[in-house]
Amino acid sequence: MNGCGRDVAWHTDAVADASSRASRFVGRKRELQILEETLAGAGEGEGAVVLVTGPAGIGKTRFCREVAARARRSGHTVAWGSCWPAGGAPPLWPWQQILGALGEAPAELLAADQGGSIVDPERFARFTAIAERVDAACARWPVLIVIDDIDSADAGAMLLCRFVARTLAGRPLVLLLTRRSDPDGIEIASPAWAVEGEATLVALDGFDLGETATMLRKRGRAVDIELLDTIFRLTGGHPLHLQRVAAAGAAGGALSGGGVRAAIAWAVGRLSDKTRDVLGRAAVLGAAPAIVEAGIVGCAPPEGVREVLDEALTASLVSVEGQDHFSFTHELVREALLRRLTVEATLDAHARAAEMLSAAPAGDTDRLVRLARHALQAAPRSPADTRRAVAACRAAARAAIAGFGYEYAADLLASATEAHQRSASPDPIAPLLVEWAEAVLQCGRLAEARELFQRAAEVATAEADAIALAGAALGLGGIWINEHRTRVDRERVTGLQQRALAALPADQHALRQRLQTRLAAEAVYQGGPLEPALAALERARRLGDGRALAEALSLVHHALLTPRHTHDRLALADELIAVASSAGEGMLALLGLCWRTVDLFHLGDARAATALAELRQRADTVSCLTQRHVAESIETMLLIRAGQLELAEAQAYECFQLGTDAGDADALGFLAAHLTTIRWLQGRDAEMLDTVEQVAGSPTLNPAEFAFQATAASLAARTGQTANARSALDRLIAPGLASLPESST
Repeated sequence: MNGCGRDVAWHTDAVADASSRASRFVGRKRELQILEETLAGAGEGEGAVVLVTGPAGIGKTRFCREVAARARRSGHTVAWGSCWPAGGAPPLWPWQQILGALGEAPAELLAADQGGSIVDPERFARFTAIAERVDAACARWPVLIVIDDIDSADAGAMLLCRFVARTLAGRPLVLLLTRRSDPDGIEIASPAWAVEGEATLVALDGFDLGETATMLRKRGRAVDIELLDTIFRLTGGHPLHLQRVAAAGAAGGALSGGGVRAAIAWAVGRLSDKTRDVLGRAAVLGAAPAIVEAGIVGCAPPEGVREVLDEALTASLVSVEGQDHFSFTHELVREALLRRLTVEATLDAHARAAEMLSAAPAGDTDRLVRLARHALQAAPRSPADTRRAVAACRAAARAAIAGFGYEYAADLLASATEAHQRSASPDPIAPLLVEWAEAVLQCGRLAEARELFQRAAEVATAEADAIALAGAALGLGGIWINEHRTRVDRERVTGLQQRALAALPADQHALRQRLQTRLAAEAVYQGGPLEPALAALERARRLGDGRALAEALSLVHHALLTPRHTHDRLALADELIAVASSAGEGMLALLGLCWRTVDLFHLGDARAATALAELRQRADTVSCLTQRHVAESIETMLLIRAGQLELAEAQAYECFQLGTDAGDADALGFLAAHLTTIRWLQGRDAEMLDTVEQVAGSPTLNPAEFAFQATAASLAARTGQTANARSALDRLIAPGLASLPESST
């Protein structure tokens, strides 16, 4: 116990008390019937996702514990994962608990390995490996997986949840999730979007009058009818508020009105000053602090921790879990304690937590994430605290990216940047801005990433940081070639890349190679020769840097996107997938799958449909907007080919919106191409003349793309505007047909 906990007798009493509470489950007959039917269906191979919703304190967790107990009794394997309401948990956190409960080693599947025999380091492969482990458990017994409080889950954890549900549809698996709604029953925005459209909803509300009487009686508070009616009216049958009534007595302040938060605040207010302070400081650690850590953060000696937990147990504000941890009986209890802390005490508690975690062994992703969270909260205390917060966020973000937690990394780096700016620190900020922009780019949010890279370039120039400038200049290029379509914008970015290349120190071989490859590939799209780009690819192969080679393979593949190279590109796409995966570059591996899908369609290969399905699944898995846009564009083309024109038109507009959200410069061109083809098949192509002419003259159109100009001439001729058609064709072929650029359209 390290001197910070109670003895064995105290622990045994706490466990007995918890067991007693477990026997007091009240009500929820209709909801339990739904879950029992669902569990029975799982036993017959009918898997399901169930989402339990309700306001804070309504008993969602307690309900799921009851379901889990019944599932165990009926022969199900049960795995439970709880999210961290306080934030700061490692990416995919609840799945670490779940895999452990299923007898797997979560570190092998979730740690940021860089290739090896355990699992391919690309995010999709990792998700697949996890689904396979869950499936193996389902082969033995029906499985119930509970994920509590998904409002606090990171986006990656919920994407994995959706992936498992979809991949194992039809298997004996039930996913039981909980999320909070506000007191009016309105769902609060959360990562639940990933699964809620596919889930059975079970909404919990307050007990009825009979259930209210049963709950009070089981907790030793038998009341007469008149008082029962008053209690029911004041509490609305809310279980947590009723617990406060049972703990305080009918004459206590718990019935003063104000709802469940007011009742909890009343109970917290009755604690001694010492207990409130120690528990409040411990509350910064999360819902279930370690007892040793609570003593360190709460500035309390071992005997002080013992006294505090004794008093809190008596007030039903905490429960003890084993010999090492305790937990607050509800998140609202923790929030009430935090509100009673002064600003100074809160900052000090977070700073102590950060100091404690800084002294822990290095290399632990969990520790890095927790350290970053506490350091960020302590940052306003001093410039030194801010410096530690920025360093902690960068380290945690790198670990998150290695584990494919791109969204989480981007949020961490955004917070670090805000803390740096708020402190007016004189420390350089350009490298931090570049890392933030790169994380956003990994999410496929091109427009947002461009703004951040531009900002990073300006700051790097002011700070005379050549390495950060090179990173910003590369990032501005994006993930495709020719993302900057207007001449002014294109020359601005190209000029920045050339300036960054010239300023690089001689020992920065990988950055130098990446810039040289980018410039050579961009030049091909402006009519330059292909040979320099191919030579840059060969130099990247000799360099031995996985990221530089993967980028070169993707860029050169893009430069070869013309009919005469159709049969040459597939090998590059396959090599890109292999190189990027072994280097842990998940986004570049996804690009490789994108290129492979395009190549197979161009070749008329029967494997194209399978490749598209995999691309779509992987893009959904990592929530990458750019690749989802490509996949949906191809799916729209296939709908047109199948003659489902109305459905194709609806999807074309949805695809355009997705491309616009992603910042894809080709979004408008794709929409116009889809609609023109649909109208032509409907015999209504003349309606598209004005639109096609506008797109043909749009500055966002690829300058090597002449299909819209030719289409405009064709439509003009079909509508009898022969003079306009002749004029358009003359402008197009005036330099000679041989001078027209090659196109994949």
